[in-house]
Amino acid sequence: MKDRIPKVSWTTKMLSNTPYIREVSIDGKKANLFHRRLGYYDLYVAQVIRLGNCLTLLSSVPSFSLDNFRNTNLLVDMIRFVYWTFNEAFLIRLEEYLCSFSINELSGIHHLLEAYPKPFICISDNEMDEELIWCSAKME
Repeated sequence: MKDRIPKVSWTTKMLSNTPYIREVSIDGKKANLFHRRLGYYDLYVAQVIRLGNCLTLLSSVPSFSLDNFRNTNLLVDMIRFVYWTFNEAFLIRLEEYLCSFSINELSGIHHLLEAYPKPFICISDNEMDEELIWCSAKME
């Protein structure tokens, strides 16, 4: 736990809190934004999870595809900043996709998953990106 939240500008807070939580589309599926616009985030999150899409606190939503698992540079962002709420059908596809990976590729993915067990928890006090600092503070 951090003792003190670093100073974050009001513009970063406003931009990060306006959407509060955003959907990361899997296979082009999109949830209805009605509940999010009204501020009923619990209903919005439930709808996103039901669709099998993922969630993020970032104002800019990262793109997601199975190819991200081959490119660890893209995968690290998906691990660090996205809450994975895949549905069962996607998990089956993911498992089939990962079976074609080499031992070295799987080892690299395993290392990243161990290094970042939850989104937004490995943000250092020296982070230069104010939005990441603010997202980390919202998690506490």
